[in-house]
Amino acid sequence: MYTKEQLLAAKEILLNLISDDREINDGYYGICWNGQYHPINEYDELSGNAKVCMYRIVKEFSVGWEHHSGKEDYPVRYIRGNKWEGKNLELRIDLMKHIISKIDEMLESM
Repeated sequence: MYTKEQLLAAKEILLNLISDDREINDGYYGICWNGQYHPINEYDELSGNAKVCMYRIVKEFSVGWEHHSGKEDYPVRYIRGNKWEGKNLELRIDLMKHIISKIDEMLESM
């Protein structure tokens, strides 16, 4: 179960990662890692905790996405290269939009 604050934070992080001026810490890593360590997520290195566990959000909310790789922990199929360019970026944006729509559904039901 997620709080409204967690869902709104996750949505804000995903919207930032979709935007043209996205904050990507490392192009080698995908949505989970870049979302987990995103400034909006207020990650605390000492405790290892963040406001929102992006790994859990992506894993749970990617279920049902039409391009899902079938791998629970890696929903975007691997394509060689930077994960935030070309086809890799297209798939990630599509997945993030899918997750945002699921977050919106949950927020409406709260």
